[in-house]
Amino acid sequence: MKKTVPSIILAVAVFILIHGCAPRRTPYDDLYSYLREVPDSLDWSVLEGRTIVIDPGHGGTFDGVIGIDSLREADANLGVALYLWGLLKEAGANAHLTRTTDRDFLPPGSTELRDDLEARVGKANEWHPEVFISIHHNANIALDRNKNSVEVYYRSDDPAASLELARDIHIHLARNLGIEESDIKPGNYYVLRNSAAMASILGEASYLSHPVVEERLKLSNKQRLEAEAYFLGLLSYFSRGVPVIERISPMSDTLNVATDITFSVYQGAGVPLDPASAIMTVNGRKRIPLFEPTRRTVRYSLDPNTGNGTYEIRCRIRSIRGATGSSRPFTIFINRPAAYILPLPASREAENRLSVGVRVLDELGQPVADGMRAIARSQKTGHTFKGTCRQGTFQFEIIEDLAGGDFVIELPGTRETIRFNIEAERAILPFIVVDHDTGRRIAFPLASSPLAGTDEETLGGDSQGRLLIPRPDERDSFIVAANGYRPALVLLEGEIDKLEKHIIRLQPIFKGVLKGKRIALDPAGGGADHGGRGKHELRGASVNLQVSQLLRDLLERCGAKVTLTRHGEEILSLQERIAHANRFHPDLAISIHHGPQSEHSETDCFILHYPSSKQGKALAERLSVRFAGLPPCGEFTVQESAGLFLQQTSCPACEIRCGTVEEESMETVFSNPRYVYLESERILAAIMQHFASDTLRCINQRIVIVSNGLPVEGAAVCIDQALTMFTDRNGIAHFTCIDPGMHLVTYETPGDNPNFIVQELGTDETTETTIEVSNYH
Repeated sequence: MKKTVPSIILAVAVFILIHGCAPRRTPYDDLYSYLREVPDSLDWSVLEGRTIVIDPGHGGTFDGVIGIDSLREADANLGVALYLWGLLKEAGANAHLTRTTDRDFLPPGSTELRDDLEARVGKANEWHPEVFISIHHNANIALDRNKNSVEVYYRSDDPAASLELARDIHIHLARNLGIEESDIKPGNYYVLRNSAAMASILGEASYLSHPVVEERLKLSNKQRLEAEAYFLGLLSYFSRGVPVIERISPMSDTLNVATDITFSVYQGAGVPLDPASAIMTVNGRKRIPLFEPTRRTVRYSLDPNTGNGTYEIRCRIRSIRGATGSSRPFTIFINRPAAYILPLPASREAENRLSVGVRVLDELGQPVADGMRAIARSQKTGHTFKGTCRQGTFQFEIIEDLAGGDFVIELPGTRETIRFNIEAERAILPFIVVDHDTGRRIAFPLASSPLAGTDEETLGGDSQGRLLIPRPDERDSFIVAANGYRPALVLLEGEIDKLEKHIIRLQPIFKGVLKGKRIALDPAGGGADHGGRGKHELRGASVNLQVSQLLRDLLERCGAKVTLTRHGEEILSLQERIAHANRFHPDLAISIHHGPQSEHSETDCFILHYPSSKQGKALAERLSVRFAGLPPCGEFTVQESAGLFLQQTSCPACEIRCGTVEEESMETVFSNPRYVYLESERILAAIMQHFASDTLRCINQRIVIVSNGLPVEGAAVCIDQALTMFTDRNGIAHFTCIDPGMHLVTYETPGDNPNFIVQELGTDETTETTIEVSNYH
């Protein structure tokens, strides 16, 4: 023992020398300590020309939070905003500040906060921003000075672009400010709900009521650090290729007839578009428009019988990296002239027959009531046509030779002499496009040349399935396609002048297996429930929602009706989500999880079903087969569970557990946009087979994109404007379930325009089709 005592004393002395004299680390040492990422290593060019408005909250009369050591939130907000503005200007962005000094926006004599906010957001909207960021710092003065977290609020009625921006801003604030707690939340703040920006968020980067935060934010270099974190979030957001959507037609806001609505769409940062994600809303009601790849336009035709009134129009489309681009909303006013009888454009119903009609308005300029009797008499031949008005129109068919003369239109109390304009109809061939199985007309078909890369114009049909093809000189065939249907190659045979009205029948994709099926999707987590959180701040709840949103789009394109139990980061209990799903009366329900690890299993990757549910078990087994090889797990086991979601849903149900973002290797996989497409496509394939049983043949199909013999990575490949994947480093887009036959394949390489071919797919159990593109760098 005597030999060991001096050694122990020496060791203790050395420990004290090394550790005892050094300052102890505190839980607050990481707060605003240093930037953990390097902005200079990223591509700043994605911000060039993008319009961004920064709103430093409060100012002037409105101090905002005042820290325990007197720092005003208004001053901290402005400091961060000025640094962020400088970084954005350096990157080439069209950046603006709502204020550059300590001021408010109160009109003379007012002290109302609402007046300040109204003026502030009005000024921001004048710049027509793509992004609006309101910078704030939070407070919890009365309760707990130790409270501190990152909170990012997105415009609550926009769980698309605004939520996507909030996710990117949140990740980089959480990574770089050294704050443990963080949340993404829906926000109904005045400046958010009244913002006209494509994406709007309000950031509460930290709690100024926390004394250490206040101490740090008094320093300009800490304000700059926070600004750099915001800047990184904006770089990440625009790097994902936010599309730019611009209105083409109508350019007039007041119309005297319903018309086509057309937008042009452009890539952001050279990232290809996902054609299957195109959506248009008319007065808030979702419509699936026509995406015309060669013209890079999105088009929707209002029904000719659309009534007088005001209609707000908006369009959106996603990039393949999950960035949603939105058009600016615009309003059209359909106000037909205050005349009693108005001729409508003629439309061809057969080779020598035209459908003509008039709109009949009352003295207030509104459509007359249905059932009003009407008579049309040709002054040229004396032919009489009788009928009744429906939705304010009276229509009848005539032979083309009669159309050149005057017609007397008689209704109770009025008569008018009119002449129909048919010149535009003389040089066309009429076709009606219908569903192969039901015979119902298919809205907005698309006609194009069968030769990819030709300069011929793509033609679109109307809401009644009418497709008018110019009489061809040399062309003897064309391709007809429509959303949710496989394309058809139409041959023009015989003498053109003898052609009668043609019926073109399109086969629904996947044989219409999902038409009318009702499916409830439950993106687990949301709000304060992160659903697991990775080392690099990726939230499991965010991945769950991204997969569910993409899967919803796929299912709806295939004819299903879908509901999500949550649409953004709203806080809902599991019981509330189950109740929402059951009110939808679904045929199937699926809950999607990406962590944390469940108590039901020792593994991270498995699929649960209720013990006594035979259909639930069958679906789980199909999912397990489809998920084989899916990263990061590779293998999924099927297990029983009596969990609440499986127990209480009113239909067969499954829970998919795809691993946890809390494992760094899995977080890396889940953060790759390609993974979201892979998982969604495999779930779709399993659902398809679940409803089809043995009637549907699913084929593995690889589409290979090459240029000069070399594979093209990151190209978007879309089949029948419904299923989108993008190519890996080998140039391969892999689809696991394609029904054999002719398909419309739209493809787009990074930085290039979309193109398409009609191709026979699925001829063998596993097939591969190679597409050669030119001039790709």
